[in-house]
Amino acid sequence: MEVRDIFELRKEGKVEEAYDLIREKYKTYHGYHTTLCMFWCASDVLQLRVEEGRMDEAKQIYKALERMIPNMRDDDVIGNQMSKLHRLIVEKMEEN
Repeated sequence: MEVRDIFELRKEGKVEEAYDLIREKYKTYHGYHTTLCMFWCASDVLQLRVEEGRMDEAKQIYKALERMIPNMRDDDVIGNQMSKLHRLIVEKMEEN
């Protein structure tokens, strides 16, 4: 399966499946599109884990995303903005 197919799964709302597939690809290749796909799929699953109240998993995904940001080409700065949103989400859930 190619990265564009994984993006399509994500668009269809199959975020868990997309996340699992991109994680496998990302283990061996960190190209531009693979990295973007990994970032967005992980962002989706982070949000899902927060909604499910699975904060330990959400925090692990957040930490992985934070490690990814410095190595990610982010021409439109959306990744950086999402990273700030991720941090706010995790901090808010820790307060509750």
